[in-house]
Amino acid sequence: MPTPSLSIVLALYNGQTYLLEQLDSLAAQSRPFDELVLRDDGSTDHTISIVDQWIQKHPHLPIIRLTKPAGNLGFTANFRTLLENAKGDYILLCDQDDRWNPDKLQVLADAAAKYPQASVIVSSFTFMDQNGKPFSIVARKGWSNQNLIGFPLAHPAGMNQVKLEDILDHNIGQGCTMLVRKDIIQKYLELDLPLPHDWALALLGAMDGGLYYLDQPLMEYRIHSENTTGLPQAKETSKLAILQAKISKVVRPPYRTVSAPFQDKLDALKALKLTGYKGWSQQDEVKIAFFETYLQVINEKSWKKARKLRAMHLPSLLTYKEWILMYSYLLFGKTDHS
Repeated sequence: MPTPSLSIVLALYNGQTYLLEQLDSLAAQSRPFDELVLRDDGSTDHTISIVDQWIQKHPHLPIIRLTKPAGNLGFTANFRTLLENAKGDYILLCDQDDRWNPDKLQVLADAAAKYPQASVIVSSFTFMDQNGKPFSIVARKGWSNQNLIGFPLAHPAGMNQVKLEDILDHNIGQGCTMLVRKDIIQKYLELDLPLPHDWALALLGAMDGGLYYLDQPLMEYRIHSENTTGLPQAKETSKLAILQAKISKVVRPPYRTVSAPFQDKLDALKALKLTGYKGWSQQDEVKIAFFETYLQVINEKSWKKARKLRAMHLPSLLTYKEWILMYSYLLFGKTDHS
């Protein structure tokens, strides 16, 4: 069997501060990539000149720099353009401000070979600050992958299959940690799912039992003031700070505390339905109605709809704590919807 080819896709936009460090980490991989597909989305800083100079210094590397379509597409369209042009059997998503471990490609390629049923592999990561200095966060009891995974791992430090139901509440990892098989990329490009791209890819992989989590850090995720996307848990500094934040949210919960998790649940269910998932059932339709009603309760601060919610057939979709938060929001919550 021929060795599967690996493509890296890298979306660029005003990334001059950290870009060179990331590019050098790609060039230093112990298992070389088969193609690196780049596209700049109309940067106004020195990103383009940095890339051009780096390419000139690495003439042996298989690099494809897309120049069409011209102009600024926005992150989502730029990312989709890159995926449309990636030809590898597996595609790795890359951010412009991180730093990959030298063995990242090799470890993921080995995992894909050992687990051919895996169509999406999410690996772990460590944190670093804007100066490249490593830092850690307080680990929540029973959680993994920097507090992104809240279910027990069957194989700590190894490969773990992730069930579909385990990612319908929230995503388990970022796109920059993913290895994705080409057929999943094709499905993603054919659909317009109401989810961030990394969550959508994980969902598509999990539908056929192909989503796996490798409990091994393979890159350093940089936290800085210019992150396009970020991880809220990276701001956690101590157990005391976490406790104070929890108390504050219970006493006077802000809008996002009680709305965002359930908007995510609703979006994930709607996305699953749009895929034509064969396991879709009437019970799933009821869940959608439940979460839509819940969000109406929050958005309208409606006690009437809160009573309607209690009368629906799936009250267990909210934990006891979540019911308390809902009623606390109706009584005392902050109404700022930002």
